[in-house]
Parts: sequence; C-alpha cells; structure tokens
Amino acid sequence: MKQKIVIIPDVHGRPFWREVLTNKEDIIVFLGDYSDPYEYEGFTHKDAVRELTDIVQFKKDNPERVILLLGNHDVPYIHPNFPTYRYSNELKNEYRKLFTDEPDLFQIAYNLRLNDIDYLFTHAGVNKEWFEMMSPNLINTNLDISVELNRAWKETPEIFATVGRARGGNKTPSPIWADYEEHDAFYGYPDSIQIFGHTQQLKNPILVGSMWCLDCRKVFVLEEDTISYYTEFGDKMELSFGKDI
Repeated sequence: MKQKIVIIPDVHGRPFWREVLTNKEDIIVFLGDYSDPYEYEGFTHKDAVRELTDIVQFKKDNPERVILLLGNHDVPYIHPNFPTYRYSNELKNEYRKLFTDEPDLFQIAYNLRLNDIDYLFTHAGVNKEWFEMMSPNLINTNLDISVELNRAWKETPEIFATVGRARGGNKTPSPIWADYEEHDAFYGYPDSIQIFGHTQQLKNPILVGSMWCLDCRKVFVLEEDTISYYTEFGDKMELSFGKDI
C-alpha cells in the first residue's frame, strides 16, 4: 500500500482540519499554530480552545498516526518569555493546560523518508543560517535533524525564541518564526524538502524548490512525490507551484 502523509497547516481555531477525522490509514501531520485566531475571520479564542481540545483528543486516540507540531503562537502558552501576538490573557490557562498536561504529545519537528526523498516538517522551516548558528546545541547534526531539534526544544527551548526582520525582530529566525522570505528555496538546509506553514497565503501554497509553504487553510496529502489537496479525487498540483501572497 502506498504511504500517504496528510498535512494540516495552521489551524488558528478554524474547523477545516476536521475532514480528516474519518481517516484511518495515513500519517497525519499538524504544522502547529492551533492558538490565537484571526478576529476578522470570525473565530474566537474559545473556538480555538475547543478545536485544540479535540485535536489533542484526536492525537490521544491515534498516538502513532497523528503528529502535533508546535508553532510560534503555541509556545508562549508553554514558555511565557516567548514573543506573543494575539495572545489571550483570558484563556491562557486553558491553552497552557492543553499544551503541558501531556507535553510529549507535541514536538517541534518531524522527519520521514518517502521514496528516497527526505521530508522535514516544522512550523516555519529551518533557516540554514539559524541551524548553523545553533549547531553547538545540536549534538549530532548528521543524524535525523528532527531528533536533534526535538531534543533541543526540551533542553534549550530559548534558542527557538529568535525572530527575524520579516516578523519585526532583528535575529536569525528559528523554525517556529522563519518567514518564507527568510528561506532560500534552492539552497535550503538540511538536504531535504521542507514542509511548513506560518507564512499565510491568500489562496494557494508556495511550492518552490525545497521549501514548501502550505499555510492556506486547506488540508493536503503527500503521496509518492506528489502533493495534492485532501479530497477523494483532488486534482494534482504542480511541484513548482510558485507564489501567491
């Protein structure tokens, strides 16, 4: 049977992810940012807490199939010293409980090899310069990078708090903060295709070179070397889809 990877970009309180609830066969990767909805979309923090509650239960019901990554809007509810945006003081305890009661439900990165291609999943993509700067915190960068990133998150979470200029900071952005513009699509690091969200698009994903940004409020499926919308008979998309921002 061909392996399918279902990918769910930034949720932010939206219910679009629920179409995968009946999926029984595939690996399902959430790219983070369950928290802090956009008010102009009509979703509230209470909506986001409800959706996150059900996502956490979905993970508990499918511990081997469901991967929950963390995003920049999630980690401030775990570590209050992280930069915030649209943060909810009113519901911070509810968010924090969901993220910390069973912290091993969440991780920073996920890596897999599919048909001789390595795919690295994070919330915002691993910036090559950041990785090289932080390599002293990563014990063995020749091994599975997701293992090293997840270990670093547990042991030195502060290295993930760096924000780049594209988001109003002045440092090299971490894998939860890097904007798409802060990546080199054809000179990425490590040597894999990176799949992430974070940089919201108006309609379509950005699929250029080795950097694939899927943050456009749709569910995707990766099968063999093709990525498509998550519909039973979805049209296949070109692997060099270009920009739509």
